Order: sequence, then C-alpha cells, then structure tokens
Amino acid sequence: MGVKNINHSQFADDTLLLGGATTIIAHRFKTLLDKFMRYSGGQINNLKSCIYGWNATAHTLQSIASIFGVPCKLNWSHFSYLGMPVSIGKTRTDIWETILDKMKRKIQKWGTS
Repeated sequence: MGVKNINHSQFADDTLLLGGATTIIAHRFKTLLDKFMRYSGGQINNLKSCIYGWNATAHTLQSIASIFGVPCKLNWSHFSYLGMPVSIGKTRTDIWETILDKMKRKIQKWGTS
C-alpha cells in the first residue's frame, strides 16, 4: 500500500504548493487555484506570494512566476512557512536560531507567571 505524493500544505489562509517545476504543472495548479478562489470567494495576496525552485532553470522559474503573477526567488537557501524554515539540502543550525530564541523567551515567561 503506497502513500500518494504530497503536493500541498494548507493551514488557515497559508498554502504551500509543491510540484514539478514545469509550466504544464503550473498551469494546472493555477486552474485549480482560480476555481478555488471563485467558489470560496478567497483571494491570493500576490505581495506575500513567491515561487521558490531548485533543480530548474531560471527561465522555467520565471515562466512559472509569470503564470501565477508573483515574483520568483532564483538564489535562496531557505524561507519560512508558518514560522518554520524550509531549506534546500542539509538544514543549517543558524536557520533555527530565531525559533530557538523565541521558544526560550516563551519558556522563561512561563516560569515567571
């Protein structure tokens, strides 16, 4: 019994779409998003949206970004989704520093309440 590939993550109004870096897949995602927005009345905030890719040419990523009408990041090492870092390759410990610091501050506050 196999597990299907995961192609999205959604929490409240934050969505992470995962797919092969092709314009065909981008058009399919865009069609589904347009239907979802039409039925739900929701909207995509293009100012908060971005295309991140790896193992794809700059031209392909820029074409995908154009389909969605959002910018793309060509040179990146990590980004944040729901406050958690998403990175390429082995995660560096410095990426987690801000999260660990935030957790330490919260734990210290619990001790003083």
